[in-house]
Amino acid sequence: MRRTTYINSPEFARIRAHVLVTVTAWGALMLVALKVQFNMTAWADDASPVTIASEHDRTPAVQSEFYGELLKRASAGLPAPEKLGYGDMMDRPAELRGKVVRWEGVILGEVRRLAVEPVPLAPGEAPPEVSKSCEATVMDPVSGKTVAVTFLEPGPQPAAHGRIVFDGAFWKIATYPNQRGDVKAAPYLVAKTWTLSQPAKASPVLPILMGLTGGLAIASIVIGAGASRRKDACKSSSDSAK
Repeated sequence: MRRTTYINSPEFARIRAHVLVTVTAWGALMLVALKVQFNMTAWADDASPVTIASEHDRTPAVQSEFYGELLKRASAGLPAPEKLGYGDMMDRPAELRGKVVRWEGVILGEVRRLAVEPVPLAPGEAPPEVSKSCEATVMDPVSGKTVAVTFLEPGPQPAAHGRIVFDGAFWKIATYPNQRGDVKAAPYLVAKTWTLSQPAKASPVLPILMGLTGGLAIASIVIGAGASRRKDACKSSSDSAK
């Protein structure tokens, strides 16, 4: 008959389970952090903004009448954004042209001043303010998805890797060469400006779970060790009585 030790006891099995849960949770968090860092590194070559240059999708982005119309819309204030995803814009650009989407991410590289050509206006129509216009490439660091944007005016300067959020009208799918010379494609949006994204409040759920896991592991060790000592003491007394 095999002697029952603490190593093969149910108490120690519970400790192994608690440790496995803890390691898995931390491993998942580390994978997310590494994925974000990989996206930031992989897309660093796309830091150069797309230069406004064709109306047609998947061509370099040219001054056009529709682009000018989007500038006027952005200047007047865009309507509430619709639930459009990155894939929707890439797959159905003709159908979604002019739709407003909300985008949040980090600015890649430098924001570049943009010389916007005057747009055709109806008699008595006021032109949009374009003297402060700029162009930027904005990436969602989690998904790695990137959009190019014309901003009529820059927003507040974000901190390093700080996120911005803005509502932009979808113009087209633009192609552009990145810093390595590879041709990339991305949705091109037109927006008035951006605001700084408020960081999400840290959820207390994970720390609580980690604390409970550690507490259960410690309790299992203490209880298991005590039970093992009592069992050994009882066995020694029984052997002595024999």
